Amino acid sequence: MATATSPGQPTFHFDLPQGKYRFFATPADPGVPLVYAGYTHCMPPEESTGCANHDLRWIQVGEDVPNVIDVGDWHIDDAQAEALDRALHRAEGAGDQDPSNGGPRFFEFPARPLRLAHANQLVGNDIRPEERSRLTEALTAGHINFAGRATVIQFSCGNGCIAARIVDLETGRVTPVPTESERQSRWICPERLAYRRDSRLLRVSFDDADGSPYESYFAWDPDSGHLRQIGNTPTGTTTNSRCLATRTSAAR
Repeated sequence: MATATSPGQPTFHFDLPQGKYRFFATPADPGVPLVYAGYTHCMPPEESTGCANHDLRWIQVGEDVPNVIDVGDWHIDDAQAEALDRALHRAEGAGDQDPSNGGPRFFEFPARPLRLAHANQLVGNDIRPEERSRLTEALTAGHINFAGRATVIQFSCGNGCIAARIVDLETGRVTPVPTESERQSRWICPERLAYRRDSRLLRVSFDDADGSPYESYFAWDPDSGHLRQIGNTPTGTTTNSRCLATRTSAAR
């Protein structure tokens, strides 16, 4: 049995027949890697000090006996993630928490939770008029999907091109994400962003001029609002011939 939650919705419930169950969750935010959280032997958090058993915990559901649990352990191991991938008919390895190509890893850049009340207006002199409405809506909604206190908003800017902005919900500051399409002022193969609610690391995947896949890595500083580039790594050697053919056709 499954359910979807809305942005900002902290709780959900199931009406289940008697039996034993395990509970897990996976984010649906665009750009977020397919990671898993679960109700494990390390939950609730106050019991997790020094805990190393991140196996999903079985819950016995009885008649008219409610259970209150916290699906909040994001340290599901690879074996369990692969089992969940199979159960959800995802591609093998879809639940990997971090890249395996030697690039920076999400856990190396932990987030700092929101400390103050949400800002009530955007801050920044370079906010594009056509983007202001969506950015304002994001600030008002207050849905955190990045770095513990921010939301990432993506805009389409043409074929294969994306523009992305970080809205700091604590300060209202807007930070542009330097995607290759915007930086080089040209159409390249479709870019993809990856980010997590509990990390300040942001990954931008793209194909270089010859069709080779690359990733750029950025660390966000919430105090200054700046994105610092910390790497730019090839992720493979296969040329994307479809992308090159499309680009050649578009150039004509």
